[in-house]
Amino acid sequence: MVWRQVVRITGAGSDARPSWGSGGFTVEQFGAVSLTGVLLEGGLIVQRGGSLTIGGSTVSGTITVQSGGSLSLTGR
Repeated sequence: MVWRQVVRITGAGSDARPSWGSGGFTVEQFGAVSLTGVLLEGGLIVQRGGSLTIGGSTVSGTITVQSGGSLSLTGR
């Protein structure tokens, strides 16, 4: 059995994006992270089998997607 962990981080929906911190993080195999309406100053790494969705957010750090990882950018 494979467990998949899904994390959704969503801002309050106002024009001002709340800061979600300055540290970076890694999305590992079988993990999925969705960032919506937030400001993230750290970097992100998406490993093989992980997925990252960013919509209506600002990420000022480097985003690295390793072979077999996925990144989706949306307007909102």
